[in-house]
Amino acid sequence: MGILGKILIFFNLLAAGALAYFALKVQKINQEYAYAAIRVELQVTGLPLESPVTQVPTDPEEMVAFPVDQAKGVALEELPVRVLNRAIPSGGKEYGTGGGAGIANQTQEVIRLQEVVLKKINEAGDEKLNRLRQYLLNLARTGLERDSVVALFDLLNPRRARFAKADLYGLGYTPSQQAALKAYYAVANIGDVNQKEAQLKIPAAKTALKTFAEGEAKAYPAEKRPADVGPVLEVENSNVSTAAEIEAVKTKLATYATGRAFTKTEADALNALIDIYNTPTTTPSQIEKLALALLNDKFEVAKLPFSESKGTSSKAEKARTIAHLLYFIDADRHLVDPETDAAIVADRKEWHSRVAAIVGLAEYTRAADRQADEFKAGADRLRNIIAQEEAAFREEYETLIGQAQALAARYFDLQAQLKRSESILQETNDILEKRKTERDELKTRLAKTEMAAKEALAKANEKANELFRLQMELRNQRMRLSELERELRKRELGE
Repeated sequence: MGILGKILIFFNLLAAGALAYFALKVQKINQEYAYAAIRVELQVTGLPLESPVTQVPTDPEEMVAFPVDQAKGVALEELPVRVLNRAIPSGGKEYGTGGGAGIANQTQEVIRLQEVVLKKINEAGDEKLNRLRQYLLNLARTGLERDSVVALFDLLNPRRARFAKADLYGLGYTPSQQAALKAYYAVANIGDVNQKEAQLKIPAAKTALKTFAEGEAKAYPAEKRPADVGPVLEVENSNVSTAAEIEAVKTKLATYATGRAFTKTEADALNALIDIYNTPTTTPSQIEKLALALLNDKFEVAKLPFSESKGTSSKAEKARTIAHLLYFIDADRHLVDPETDAAIVADRKEWHSRVAAIVGLAEYTRAADRQADEFKAGADRLRNIIAQEEAAFREEYETLIGQAQALAARYFDLQAQLKRSESILQETNDILEKRKTERDELKTRLAKTEMAAKEALAKANEKANELFRLQMELRNQRMRLSELERELRKRELGE
């Protein structure tokens, strides 16, 4: 082989090496471009709801399972940790990871956030109940649920506790559970049937049972009625006039409500609520138990696989549940002052950047829109309640106005009678005072007369005694005179 051939071979090898080098470069660039495209797409679609990954490696170059279909039909099965870390912000100090994504799917984030929230509650000390209250208010979906959460913690206020129990039924998840809890409270509220007050509550309990039974019968027509509905409809015919009847009805309603619980935490919450219904005075520990069960149920529902998701049992329902949970877990931080609490505002912004990246901007905005609709529905509900209460108030007000006017007229009549009576009383008192004065004067005169009579009597007694003495002396003198006459006669006769 000549020199020219050797030179050609050398250049061919050099070209092949350069081609391999540039091919690797292009492949790496294409890969980085694909990862960049994935990051952009994740901003819209978010992380997968589920994946086999249970823990994300710390090595940024290590691959993790990431089953997702990219736009343009490119399927992806795994992804470097560094790409995840760049796509998913850490989320700030309050609820974030402290650095890196820390997760590879949305369910992992729910598990991680649940641990963070429960840790914060356990570390809250005396503020534990307040922290629970705030989380439940943050995550409440409807106005009814929000009202029930407020009522739950109103049980700690002696002035409100008496009425708060009636509003707890909204803590049930489904309309059937809420209706059963509402009827349960009406029956439990009867108390001791031997008391007079209990007898007055029985008609209201019967009405509640009738309303419940009619509502469930309408919701579940006979041809499509689940097996648990038929037995509970029998409560409509109960008289609830004895302790045995009351317990039987309560058992049926409790079984119906808890039997429809989808998770263990939901069943725990319903049982804790029923325990509160049956306790005359609610303790802080009972409220804490119920509130923890309700909060944990929010997370447990979000963690359920697609086939077990509540409601529609769909992937979309799970996506909505997770988006709502992550978006509103810190809703109370929206109320801080941006000027005095700039650090909190910044931290919340970091957290919501993470939430938007995890659930995707599409689901993130839908979560906000759905809750805005719920707030509007809640406001409409309150307006309707206010309108109904105002109408009832106006009707009662007009009745009370008539009664007040009648009472006012009666009052003025009585006032006039009172004035006349007072005038007569005054005249009588004046006469009485005059009579008292006359009486006192007569008493004085009588006392003087009695004194003069006593003195005259004493003098009369003295005169009588003197007369008696004189009479005795006169008698004695007469007797002496008689003796002297006899003596004289004897001497005259010479005897």
